Amino acid sequence: MNAFLRIFCVVLITVNSVWSQGPQVPARMDFAGISLRIKDDARREIQADVDALTKNPRYFNIHVQRARTYFPIIERIFAEENLPVDFKYLVLQESALVADAVSSSDAVGFWQFKDFTAKEMGLRVDKQVDERMNIVSSSRAAARYLKKNNERYFDNWLVSLQAYQMGPGGAIKAGGEKYKGHKSMTIDRKTYWYVKKFLAYKVAYENALNGPADISLAEYWKGNNKSWSDISKETGVTTAELENYNKWLRKGKIPTDKSYAVVLPVTSAVRLPMDQGEPSIGSNRTLNGVPKKGYAVDYEFTPESAFPEYKNMNEARLGKITTINGRPAVMARPGDRAASLASKGDLSLQRFLKYNDMDIQDRIEPGQIYYLKKKKSKQEAVHHVVKDGETMWSISQKYGIRKSQLLTRNRMRKDAPLKPGRILWLRSIRPANVPAEFIHPEVPKVPVIVKKDATRARENIAEQNVEFADDESGSIEILTKESGEEIPAWPESTRAEEASPVKVASVPPAGAKEKIHVVKPGETLYSISRNYSVKIDDLLEWNGLSITDPISIDQKLKLYQSEETVTEKKTENAEIYYTVQQGDTFYSISRRYNLTVKELKELNSKTDDILKPGERLKVR
Repeated sequence: MNAFLRIFCVVLITVNSVWSQGPQVPARMDFAGISLRIKDDARREIQADVDALTKNPRYFNIHVQRARTYFPIIERIFAEENLPVDFKYLVLQESALVADAVSSSDAVGFWQFKDFTAKEMGLRVDKQVDERMNIVSSSRAAARYLKKNNERYFDNWLVSLQAYQMGPGGAIKAGGEKYKGHKSMTIDRKTYWYVKKFLAYKVAYENALNGPADISLAEYWKGNNKSWSDISKETGVTTAELENYNKWLRKGKIPTDKSYAVVLPVTSAVRLPMDQGEPSIGSNRTLNGVPKKGYAVDYEFTPESAFPEYKNMNEARLGKITTINGRPAVMARPGDRAASLASKGDLSLQRFLKYNDMDIQDRIEPGQIYYLKKKKSKQEAVHHVVKDGETMWSISQKYGIRKSQLLTRNRMRKDAPLKPGRILWLRSIRPANVPAEFIHPEVPKVPVIVKKDATRARENIAEQNVEFADDESGSIEILTKESGEEIPAWPESTRAEEASPVKVASVPPAGAKEKIHVVKPGETLYSISRNYSVKIDDLLEWNGLSITDPISIDQKLKLYQSEETVTEKKTENAEIYYTVQQGDTFYSISRRYNLTVKELKELNSKTDDILKPGERLKVR
């Protein structure tokens, strides 16, 4: 009888374990259009992570509910940015959807951006606002960061996922470029831990998200210059809830430098005002959430997804000839040169350069569209809103319009720097009585100190790289140094938004020697500044760059480094050792010292996973 009971209990426990079994890692799965074959050793490792994620039903359900709440916003943004939706699971891995999560390396927010990378991707980070904690803007920045690395270096979403954690330079160093364009890959024990951890999150959560969210969210875009109290009175959401879901606003009222998405928890008590959400680009009543009232023209915008040529982008990304604005075009891939692209259209190099408004010294940019026939003079799309980092040339390439015609249609005499938010005309010429307009005026009038002689006003400003208005539609206020009297150099009706702030050159350190750094694959301004122990702001000023300017491979950057800095750098690079404690693992130690497990093992010539308490490991 006792033997029977023992057998019965064993069977009961076995059946119960099968019934309660969590998600199982398959031998094959798909990620972002890449077919993955998962070997047994990697499956066991990933399964252990899946089991750890799902073993506590209470905490697992908390994360499921957060995902159901936030994923609709993330999925919409990823669709708009043409990023594979599979990447949504990455936010769970990075922050568990905790807005103010902070890592040991000072990465912050939903998508765990460090401050410089956040600013580089267009997020505002200061004492008043930290957009890394804004689910809308940080998700868009994450999508663009992943896309940028994929288009510039890898053409492989799995390697771009790895680069999200270790940077593009680290992924290149790890051999990521050899998988360029691969549509099938094998996951084994050598695969980078971060990638396997991500696959565990995907397996754990992808079948658990069906069902309604406990809390749904709406986006409110009309909060400029309003306090939480103002929005609370307008919507019925309590100030406590507004603060809880919008930790990105650190103090004061919502700034007016651009539109910010305010997240509202939706309940029966919430009163959503008309047009509270970000409208489609083609909305007749608003532009990017701002009412059209006050604009000289009822602007018409076409969503980018509606352009016929955007349906051909997959062919372009594969290096095939496609059609943009009725003209044959091809997207450059890493390693392409002007001559090789010209040969695709049976063109001479001279004619290719002419068709693309280029000079012989201009570099080919991977991911950029180039034309094999003369571009047209106009586009079916009527208007375009300038985004961060765009130039007249990049916009002319995007729409297949000759740059000279784009300048003419906007009454511009030269290819001057563009301010984000400016409305450009693509189909017809902007009427002379319509000033250059902006969706979100961002830059206030900036007093510029010049000599008293009014006849020299323009030259003095031009010497400091201040952008002149292209016609009667732009101005800046000028003050004389001696009297402070205003010089009426431009009409009163002109707009200050086009004026660029004056750049003041950073003074090199005393006794510093000038160095020239040639940009290598995967390097960023941040990594270069860290390597030379110089400030980011100084590096930007020495090279006349802004934080949003891209850098390219083989670009030469000027920098200054004092002897003291070099000495400090040598000291900083001295060897450092760590004594292993009970319970330490290679993973926990590598995280503490910002290394990968592979790097830690290589530093110590370790080939196994065995650590002994008291053992000394080199960590730098």
